[in-house]
Amino acid sequence: MSNFTPITRCPGCSELKKYVDQQAELISQLMKIIGQTHEKLVVLDKRVQEISSLEHMLYTYSVSESPNSSTHSEID
Repeated sequence: MSNFTPITRCPGCSELKKYVDQQAELISQLMKIIGQTHEKLVVLDKRVQEISSLEHMLYTYSVSESPNSSTHSEID
């Protein structure tokens, strides 16, 4: 037979476990928020790229359609 005797939980250990469990829950929530924020940033980045591309296309079109498209005029 083994001489092992189970150790009874001390009140401090119980409090420490509660604290660790709370921290784990907070970390889990934080990771979820970070994931959601990342997804939103990816969507915003795509929209910015689309807007930039559209702005560039509109500028190119307006320059090519201007009467002085063969020469560059100064902007006042």
